[in-house]
Amino acid sequence: MRVFPTRLTTRRAVACFLLLVGICMVPMAAYSQSRSSLQRRARETRSNIQDARQNLATKQRKARAARNELVDCQEQLAAAESRLRRARRQLAATARELERTKLELERTKKRLASHQAAMQKRLIAMFRSDEPSYTEVVLHATTFEDFANRLQFMRLVAHGDESILVQIVTDKLAVETQEKALE
Repeated sequence: MRVFPTRLTTRRAVACFLLLVGICMVPMAAYSQSRSSLQRRARETRSNIQDARQNLATKQRKARAARNELVDCQEQLAAAESRLRRARRQLAATARELERTKLELERTKKRLASHQAAMQKRLIAMFRSDEPSYTEVVLHATTFEDFANRLQFMRLVAHGDESILVQIVTDKLAVETQEKALE
């Protein structure tokens, strides 16, 4: 006996066939979709790796440049510190010289005041004592020995006066020079 398919059986058979085809197609579609997705992801990953390498190279160049700049700055700093030490030594030497000049100026001023006081006393003594002039010394001498002694005494007094005057002039010039050096 021959069995003819009924509509219901045909429909079931078609439905089963379609279901079977659908089940078989899903993994293929998933496989093809996952393959293209993987290829796309692989391209993206390669692109990301290339970008990362370029960024790394750029950052390495910047780091080298920064290191070079740091080395230059350190060299400049060392040179500046050297100049600073030299300037400080010069400043200390100048300060010592200034102190020495100040002390020397004070000593010179004291010496000048002493010489001026001596000259002042001498002038006052000359004014009060009516010292004889050279002509009086020559005319009042009683013997040649007296004349020689008086003349020698007058020369000693004149030499002492001259020495004091020279010291006063020298000290005044020294004070002026030292004061200019302090300016």
